Amino acid sequence: MNKNLLTLKKIYLTNSSALNNSLNQLDEILCRDLRPWLDMNKPNEKFATLVSKVKPVTLSFHELYEFDFYRPFNPKLEYYQKLIISESNQYCNSIVTLINEDDNAMRQKYWYDDTLKKQLPKRFTDIVTIIKERFYFAHIINPRNSKYEGDPDKKTETFIIQFLKVALVKIYLEIQDINKHLESGFLLTEHDIYDRFLNQAMPENTFLKRKEPLVTAISEAKQETFPEIKSDVVSNDSFTNINFNTRADDLTNLFSCLKENNFIAKETPMGNFKRAFSGKELSNSVVWSGSEDEFAYFIHLVTNEYNLLEPLKRNLWKVACKCFIKFDGSQFDQKKLKGGAKPELTAKLLEEAVELIK
Repeated sequence: MNKNLLTLKKIYLTNSSALNNSLNQLDEILCRDLRPWLDMNKPNEKFATLVSKVKPVTLSFHELYEFDFYRPFNPKLEYYQKLIISESNQYCNSIVTLINEDDNAMRQKYWYDDTLKKQLPKRFTDIVTIIKERFYFAHIINPRNSKYEGDPDKKTETFIIQFLKVALVKIYLEIQDINKHLESGFLLTEHDIYDRFLNQAMPENTFLKRKEPLVTAISEAKQETFPEIKSDVVSNDSFTNINFNTRADDLTNLFSCLKENNFIAKETPMGNFKRAFSGKELSNSVVWSGSEDEFAYFIHLVTNEYNLLEPLKRNLWKVACKCFIKFDGSQFDQKKLKGGAKPELTAKLLEEAVELIK
């Protein structure tokens, strides 16, 4: 075992009071008392009174995908579908909280890797085994396939296991996206997950639909130009890059680097980003995809470290919060930004980006 892995293991063992990284009720469905094929879970009547007892849980962040699955056709399916969605969201919230509220970068990395490289892959293996051994293949629940109409139990059980499979894929994608700054390799796509963990080609219908990002859509034709405004007077609505009028390519390079490293939303128009450093009135704030500490360190670099902006003195963080918003559309907290810590894992990437406009 290498030195880094030993260090991570030691950190984990000394942090035994931390949240447990387990999938709880989802494991009950996979391998314990909630397995849908058990005789005690066969009757639909058992679940008719349980549906209302499942408490819905919403994600604490802007989700990347939403379910686009078949509608449940009996009380048992209503219960299981509602339970899987609730438990999936609860698990995502727990892991995101576990990582974001920990001030130790190595511990954050441990939880991220434990979730995406150990816990979820194990469940993928389990569910693939169940599908193959019990013949719970997706075509069985296709409304156009009438072959299994005479075996309602088979159809119901297949629905549950296939929906759970989709939920696990969604969990992986959501946790990976919200914590992408912790990934030292490549981010996996939906196609990669099917290929690597589910041992099958990604089907035409994965039952997941990508949600629209919280970014105002602007046509490609307008991305390279600034929106027209009534006045070009420099204000406290945006930053002013000291080289804005003399080195036009600098901000283009900074923009490309930040986007490539997932610090700003991929849908961000270049013109919108440049406007934030023009000293002129803004039409739309830039969506920051990184963490709060990463944003605070970015602002520190372009101001205090390299003095690349016209001084704003007391208005610095006020303007920063006008120019940039969080990925979920909410505003940054000025007080929290002032006390932000240097992000150990991504500081170098931000430094390299800002050096492009030195």
